[in-house]
Amino acid sequence: KIYLSMSSSGESNMDSNQGPRAMLRSKVETKEDKKNEKEPYWSNPMWWIEDEPDDWFERIYISQIERKKNYHALRYMDIKNNFNPVCGHYRFDTSGMPDATVIVPVLNEETGMLSMTIHSILARTPPELLREIIIVDDSGADHTLDNANEEEIAELAILSPKVKVVHNAERIGCAKSRMVGANMAEGEVLVFVDSHIEMESATWLEHLLVPILENPRTVSTQTIDVIDDLDSKHLYQGKALNFWGIVNENFIFAYQNERFNEANETIEHPSAREPYETPFIPGSLFAIRKDEFFRLGGYDKGLYVWGGENTELALKSWTCGGRLVIVPCSRVGHMFRVHMKETGSRWPPLITAETMQKAGFDADYQTKYKVKGENFNDFEKIVKWNNIRVLSLWTNDETMQNYNKRTFGSRTLPPDWQQAQEKIKTDPFALEQIQKKKENQCQSFDWFDKHVYMRLTG
Repeated sequence: KIYLSMSSSGESNMDSNQGPRAMLRSKVETKEDKKNEKEPYWSNPMWWIEDEPDDWFERIYISQIERKKNYHALRYMDIKNNFNPVCGHYRFDTSGMPDATVIVPVLNEETGMLSMTIHSILARTPPELLREIIIVDDSGADHTLDNANEEEIAELAILSPKVKVVHNAERIGCAKSRMVGANMAEGEVLVFVDSHIEMESATWLEHLLVPILENPRTVSTQTIDVIDDLDSKHLYQGKALNFWGIVNENFIFAYQNERFNEANETIEHPSAREPYETPFIPGSLFAIRKDEFFRLGGYDKGLYVWGGENTELALKSWTCGGRLVIVPCSRVGHMFRVHMKETGSRWPPLITAETMQKAGFDADYQTKYKVKGENFNDFEKIVKWNNIRVLSLWTNDETMQNYNKRTFGSRTLPPDWQQAQEKIKTDPFALEQIQKKKENQCQSFDWFDKHVYMRLTG
């Protein structure tokens, strides 16, 4: 067996400019050695590379009888070539790895997708590492739909003792639903996923855990392949083998597969199998230690419905002593809502007047809060408001003004939006985040811009 050398502090001895083979060493280890080991579990080598691949792609952790009887949504896909071949040569010692709680918020999901999500997690995760799956039902369907997901959720609730279901008393949105699951979680590590995904291999979780074992302040993110929303049987590879997570000019998450290089400059792309750092990540499909998640303050409770939670977590992790990585050998299929009209998508959800006012909008919000003279729908207003909140709390004046210019046509917010922004100064949830920033002695946004964003993408 070949083990990665780590220091007793848990920091990897790997030089950033060298691949793992340059830093590998042979080690003979007995069970008695492990028994007498006094160092923290993350300092022990938990993975190695063998000469031959194993059944990492085909392996499942349920019997064929059980699969045929209860796992109708579990499928085999001809997507092995999406992985770098070396991914199949990894071996893991799961006895020293932390267990995980997988948190799955669901709202008006397309029929069958939640089952695909849960079935693939149960079948392709080592039982000793899967503490539980928590499904957070965010108040069922819109009033125009009858009991969407309810029968499916009821079936999944009795599929395995590891599946737990909590029903929100009222619709509280994505970030808050994830917080419900995080507060309930018993696992050492939290894994946040969407309700329309499919784990692609039997080692997806082990690969996610390795960077966290090396550095407990890591947010470890999966590599995404796309499930066609017009034909869920069709799964194809992401836009590029390797790409960085960024934010676009609208402060919305996006991917970038080229650095901002000078003309004729040779650019080194990230490894196709080794975890690599990224400035930003998507809103789900990542793992983080539970204690680290709450050290950072969890999600801001002032974020409503959808949007902003991923940029907020990325900024607070990087500036408060953490890091974000993308893991190429942990791949997941994800259905993006692209053809919403054709599929009769139940997205975006209806937003109540009560939610709008809780978020900080005035009672007459439907005729106010325009963008360049246009009256946007409530969902788009919420997304823009969440962005303003994150920008106000975690960036600087120049970045905020640039966002205002692109979004509203002026470096200053329109009066009604500005009045809403003023409420952040006394908002108790915002004050919680500010206090966490002080406790963690977080760096400034200027530091993030120079030492993270431009270092990784510039």
